Amino acid sequence: MLGQHYQYCFYRTHQGAECDLLLVKSGKVEWAIEIKNTLSPKITKGFLISMEDKKAANGAVISRVEEGYPMREGLRKYSLLEFCKVIKKGK
Repeated sequence: MLGQHYQYCFYRTHQGAECDLLLVKSGKVEWAIEIKNTLSPKITKGFLISMEDKKAANGAVISRVEEGYPMREGLRKYSLLEFCKVIKKGK
């Protein structure tokens, strides 16, 4: 679906900050993504640190919700289907 539009990587520091998936476009982190298999995922400090470290333009928590909602500035919860639609538009 995203093909050559993004580079993909995992991010983790020695201190334990981590992000499940970074989507990088033209050398800039467009999306920092955390994937949770729950209906009510919590934002971890490590994920927020990784977003800050990588200067991510957008943050997403993908979980088993039916409909997403903002969690805080620059960070939104999405269902997988919602996120796929958003990311496809942004190519």
